[in-house]
Amino acid sequence: MMNYMSHTSKMTGRRLPLVRALLMMSALCSFSYASAASNLVTPASSVKTIIELPLQGVTLEYQTHVRLLRVLDDANANASSNGTIGYFPLSAQLFDITNTEATTVTGFKEANESIEAKKRNVFNQLEAFAVEEPEANLVRQQLASFQYLNRVFIELDRNAVISQSDKNPLLVSSSHTNKPSDRQTQAFSLYLPQRPTSIQLMGAMKESVTMNLIEHGTLNDYLDALPNGFIGESADKSVAYVVQPDGVVQTIQYAYWNEQPVYLAPGAIVFMAFYSLPSEYSTLNQDIVDLLRHKVGL
Repeated sequence: MMNYMSHTSKMTGRRLPLVRALLMMSALCSFSYASAASNLVTPASSVKTIIELPLQGVTLEYQTHVRLLRVLDDANANASSNGTIGYFPLSAQLFDITNTEATTVTGFKEANESIEAKKRNVFNQLEAFAVEEPEANLVRQQLASFQYLNRVFIELDRNAVISQSDKNPLLVSSSHTNKPSDRQTQAFSLYLPQRPTSIQLMGAMKESVTMNLIEHGTLNDYLDALPNGFIGESADKSVAYVVQPDGVVQTIQYAYWNEQPVYLAPGAIVFMAFYSLPSEYSTLNQDIVDLLRHKVGL
């Protein structure tokens, strides 16, 4: 027994330097990894999150990132005495308003640079196109009357959020704060409206118009209710686009020879597109539709 213990002691003594070396390497690797991670990930405690609910007149504040489900639950708890807003999920909208400021003229919040770029692109094309097609000015005026913000396209139906973990994300702004600070603030606007009772038509027509919802109505049902000549000569008489309240875009074929009825959800906006655009404006219809997806209050 003594010989065995002596042998073991000698073996352990020889291995100690190797063990110490391995432990030091492991510690150094761990320190290096942690340092790299700290450079890549912003600590949650350094981010403040503000959620505005304009329709309810409520502002929620969190001292860190927050998950969508908690925001929806807090919105219910703060906006109604009976604990429920009763909003129409398809029309709910979430906007990233980090780095936006209210204008003194309109009171609207200016969209961030990416949305402003979309808007400038569309408006510049319409201004140039108006030289050969004056009705482009009507479309430009209609679009100028709307407010646009950077929409976050996520599911806002609480039933879906609570039942599917992938639909309950942390709310993280795609923008960076303009002012360097040890503590950053991100802000969102959450619109939780009641079920709309109308849809909106706009585009190559005399003016945009809001029309009472026709249950299971087709686009032609709405167009038949408009005065003769209300739709412009430059409008495509067979194809239009609908931006559903959740931001999904669908093409509507509505001529007698190609009609394929499309469901128009409460709060949808229909864009009467231009027909046969010149090559230099070939993407104008699509660009307008893309901008409309970011319209506040579809």
